[in-house]
Amino acid sequence: MVRFWGRNAGLGFEGPLIAPNPWDTVKLGDMWLPGVCKVRAEPTHVYEQRKIQGHDGAALVMRGYLPGPIEVECLMWTEPQWEHFQEWLGRYWRMPLKQSPTAERAAAANVTDVTTTAAVDVVVDVDPKKASTLAKAKLTRERALDIVHPALQPLGIQRVVLTGLSLPEPGSAAASRVVGIKCLEYVPFSITRSVDSKPKGRANRPAEAPVPSVGAQTPENVAVSTASPGKTGGGP
Repeated sequence: MVRFWGRNAGLGFEGPLIAPNPWDTVKLGDMWLPGVCKVRAEPTHVYEQRKIQGHDGAALVMRGYLPGPIEVECLMWTEPQWEHFQEWLGRYWRMPLKQSPTAERAAAANVTDVTTTAAVDVVVDVDPKKASTLAKAKLTRERALDIVHPALQPLGIQRVVLTGLSLPEPGSAAASRVVGIKCLEYVPFSITRSVDSKPKGRANRPAEAPVPSVGAQTPENVAVSTASPGKTGGGP
């Protein structure tokens, strides 16, 4: 581990490993982050503007939910807090194309069947060209981590992927350091066929009316005669 930057607890700098106030704590993965933590998030709804010719303004069409960036800050000032953060860092921070932490821990425990709490992606009518994208989405799902903070619960934000880290910088308290953890909310990727999609080709053409044959009766040429038959000559 990297040596602590400040004084140790015996010289007067003390504090809890995990903050006692739930609003000052963040659980990322299966570990609580040390010190005093803050979280910021920006979930977004995506709208498309459709301009109608000859009319002012535009129609707004909702296109879905865009996972927003999430940033966590950890303020640390004791040596146990710094050691705890390095333990979390070694468990979850990986370079690209490396084995996921979940698979790595399962392999170390000699477990062949790995189950996670991540939602299963729903895929319908997948185009073969999208196979590569789906494979990458599966790897991302394996790397997603659970996140817990009171401010995120009303928004339904439960899982994130790590996207970046900031170096320890001087914090607001004496001999403290602040580390930023950048995340992106994880929402399972899915491909579904549009509801209004229709098959192409002849099957999409309207049915043609049958052509009546010569002499056939149709509603247009059928007449009901009510006249009485005339005299044909002869008779009484």
